[in-house]
Amino acid sequence: MVCGAPGYLAARGVPKRPADLDVHACLVFRNPSTGRPRAWQFAEGGRALDYSPAAPFVMNDGEALAAAAAEGMGLTQVPDYMATDGIRRGCLVEVLARYRAPPLPVSVVYPSTRRVTPRLRVLIEALAAASPLRPVSPRRPPRTP
Repeated sequence: MVCGAPGYLAARGVPKRPADLDVHACLVFRNPSTGRPRAWQFAEGGRALDYSPAAPFVMNDGEALAAAAAEGMGLTQVPDYMATDGIRRGCLVEVLARYRAPPLPVSVVYPSTRRVTPRLRVLIEALAAASPLRPVSPRRPPRTP
């Protein structure tokens, strides 16, 4: 979700579409594996849209981005779980909700040669229950003779 502080939005205006972000201070996540800023993702009419805002602030910590946005430094796009508390407390407001991209998939990868421990089974079941998507059954590798 894209969010910002109420004070920031009152001073700078609320963007109505992704193109409106050109006049906003955007706080962007830096991908640790590439060192490059991560493009913001949106969806419109079933199409995926990527937007690479000019960014005065680039960080490699999503929670730091949410905290900076809550302090009025600009707008950021973070996973909703990182902004939920700030929204509940009133220090963050979601914008561009109409353009929110679908959630990113989560995968659990573990060696198929080992027994699934009860702790791992509980984690897998909890993730599947929380997912808005249909869980995919584990793939069984072909047996070798």
